[in-house]
Amino acid sequence: MKVLKFGGTSVGTVDSLLNVKNIVDSLEEPGIVVVSALGGLTDGLISTARMAADGDEGFRQSMKLMAQRHFDIINTLVPREHRSDVRQTVAEFLSQLEDIYMGVSLIGCLPDKVLNRIVSFGERMSSIMVANILRDAEHADPLDFIKTNKEYGRDVLAAGQTRKLIGERFAGKLPRTVVTGGFISRDIYTGEITNLGRGGSDFTAALIAEAAGAEVLEIWTDVDGFMTADPRIVKDARVIDFMSYTESDVLCRHGAKVIYTPTIRPVREAGIPMRVLNTHNVEAPGTLIGAEAPAGGSGVCGLACMKDVALILCRCNAASEERMQQLSSLLTKHGIETVCGGRSLGKPFLAIKNADADMAGKVLGDYAGSCNAEGDCMPVFVGDLSMITVVGHGLDNIDGLRDNLEKSLADNDIDMVAVNHSANDNEDFSEFFVPASGSADALKCLHSCCF
Repeated sequence: MKVLKFGGTSVGTVDSLLNVKNIVDSLEEPGIVVVSALGGLTDGLISTARMAADGDEGFRQSMKLMAQRHFDIINTLVPREHRSDVRQTVAEFLSQLEDIYMGVSLIGCLPDKVLNRIVSFGERMSSIMVANILRDAEHADPLDFIKTNKEYGRDVLAAGQTRKLIGERFAGKLPRTVVTGGFISRDIYTGEITNLGRGGSDFTAALIAEAAGAEVLEIWTDVDGFMTADPRIVKDARVIDFMSYTESDVLCRHGAKVIYTPTIRPVREAGIPMRVLNTHNVEAPGTLIGAEAPAGGSGVCGLACMKDVALILCRCNAASEERMQQLSSLLTKHGIETVCGGRSLGKPFLAIKNADADMAGKVLGDYAGSCNAEGDCMPVFVGDLSMITVVGHGLDNIDGLRDNLEKSLADNDIDMVAVNHSANDNEDFSEFFVPASGSADALKCLHSCCF
């Protein structure tokens, strides 16, 4: 049994939905299909909610356009015998959504739990529609089996309960293809509608694949697979035929946005292979993600680029490691996520997003005031950077590779603010922090050096 996940660009138009239908209807046995909201709809639901909260009457027109988009797809693709029922179901959802928007407009604010409910309508409508567009398919409500609870004020997966409920819902051989929505969930205690975060549809599909014992998880998107670099920048980038779970995880954490990073853990733990495929180019073989690279092997897998990064660099020696850990904890307490950390030229550093720069500056000021009289571990803040990461396995076994990467940047007059090489049993990569203005040249340069 397969689990197939289709993202927003795969269910965004009549043509792309016809591709989805052809892919699923051609399966040799029933599968589980996880769908996102129609392409761009989640952003539209959020922006419309904010318009309503701000008293902008344009939310009414936005609501009408969203409704018309759904009805146009229903009228075009849903078979006549199911069309009336689907129209009625979607119309009921839209009526509930309109009532919520009206309430938001009246009170002039947008609480988080209300926004969670608003964005849930995208997947609730799309999954009903897709279930009726496909041949011989049924619908399953993800709110019945994807569960969360609160930890430190955040909605997090209730893993044990979710695994149990998925196993019960999809136990045994499926008599028909089942369609469900990704992303959305329900709190196990309050019953409130929650979600797994942007990109959560991938995660939903992985959770179902693990608990239902799928043979493979297919992530259908709008690219031919993982590429050796961003093809919009590096014209000779190519599709990566195979990569390990770890390599895909590291690439995603360092800026490759092909799949949502938490997706990898459930399938890795269950030993389920994952394939990234293109809904709009079904002949492309895609990227297969599976077992780790064999011991003793070596090779560069690909490069990732994360923009809008800032660095907190420490100027003192290794004795300050504990202080940097304290600083990391202090940043976390102020809601600032640490993108990564490591050592550059023997000195510890922390990387954060540029958007957190102002708050980080205040935290650093408070932190500096707590340092001793000698001023040890007085951190330096450097903003407007990009982080380019070379990912692979056995990189130290490739003669002179890491030195050549650094030399290549220097030979091309690209400033390297910091560099961090990591090689252990789990992950193997090199991070290069360069000024944002030079990130494209740096990516091309490093890609050329690797491939």
